[in-house]
Amino acid sequence: MTVTFGSGKAKGKQAGEKVEAACRLPDLQVIRELDPLCQGQALKAASKRRRRLQKRADKLATKLSDSLTAAMDLSLN
Repeated sequence: MTVTFGSGKAKGKQAGEKVEAACRLPDLQVIRELDPLCQGQALKAASKRRRRLQKRADKLATKLSDSLTAAMDLSLN
């Protein structure tokens, strides 16, 4: 059995509308309402998603930092 929390992308999103990150991640209340046999899988999936998003954010931050450092080096020369 696989537990899903819905699509990560908002369908029918209009211009100017923002999708909050909090609504995409399941909170403990949602997990607690699941069948007790599925709660472990839901917690593991939520943890895995959180780690993946954090890894992606760290990777983007590193690229941004590197590009800003390179731009600063070029402007000083």
